[in-house]
Amino acid sequence: MPRAALLLLLLTSVAAAQGGADARLEGRFVRALTAVAVEDFEAARETLDQILETAPDDASVLAVRAEVAAGLGATADAVYYARRATEAAPADAVAWLALSAALLDADQLADAADAASRAVALDAQNLDALTTAAEIAARLGDPDAEREALAALVRVGDTAAARLRLSTLAERAGDRDEALVQAEAAARLAPSEPAVARRLADLRGAPPSPVSTPEAGGADDIDALLAQVDADPRRVDLWVQALDALAAAADPRAGATADDALLLYPSVPAVLAPAAEAYAAAGRAEDAHATAQRGLDALDLLGDELPDADALRLRLDAVLSR
Repeated sequence: MPRAALLLLLLTSVAAAQGGADARLEGRFVRALTAVAVEDFEAARETLDQILETAPDDASVLAVRAEVAAGLGATADAVYYARRATEAAPADAVAWLALSAALLDADQLADAADAASRAVALDAQNLDALTTAAEIAARLGDPDAEREALAALVRVGDTAAARLRLSTLAERAGDRDEALVQAEAAARLAPSEPAVARRLADLRGAPPSPVSTPEAGGADDIDALLAQVDADPRRVDLWVQALDALAAAADPRAGATADDALLLYPSVPAVLAPAAEAYAAAGRAEDAHATAQRGLDALDLLGDELPDADALRLRLDAVLSR
């Protein structure tokens, strides 16, 4: 199961367990999750098996037990426990995502794709499920399914990497116009990313030109950026530029602008990094740290696919270290 899903379980497990488990079982579950976080899978296995003796049909416990089995290299056990989780909670997207991960480890790609599709159907806003569905479709060589998953993904949490992949899929399908549209969307998300510039150059048949961004030296520049944001709030690159400028100038509007940006783009790493810096510049340390951590969690989920992940991670880490 992806780490982000495990963190979700950590946040919701106590509430989910209150249906019958006592506080001691809840405490054991938290200890098991902590053991998984530090990859002490044997300790986690022992604790989870003790919990399952009392609560054998707890879907959250079963889903984590599946991840532990995978960590121990027991692939068949991982599938067994994950399937039991879906049987215990057939309407729980996280359980189906755990099953998809277990089946993927077992090289049962078609079944893994079905499980991921169930997770998406149950929770269309789940980034883990959408990313998993896209990855499995790519491994299966199913461009239609991959395109569908990526299109849903960019509606929930737009990324340059997803847009670049959509551009590639469109070009392979013979639709260069759509390929260019997707590449231009990637450029709006990551205007300084070389991979994006190369992609645009390939599609336009011209050498990549240096990407420039507006200078943020004074109040007039910031006012102009904020006016552009107001005129077209769908442009992620404008939000990024405005937040960068506000943070650099320690402008008193930095915090409020970050609030507005996260209402529209709460899970986009390219926005979360400058938003965290804007909060820090505004003196809102708690919001800065929470936003930076959210950005790192998003990168853990999508970072391998994001061209500028390393740079964003450095910025987010810097905010957390303040």
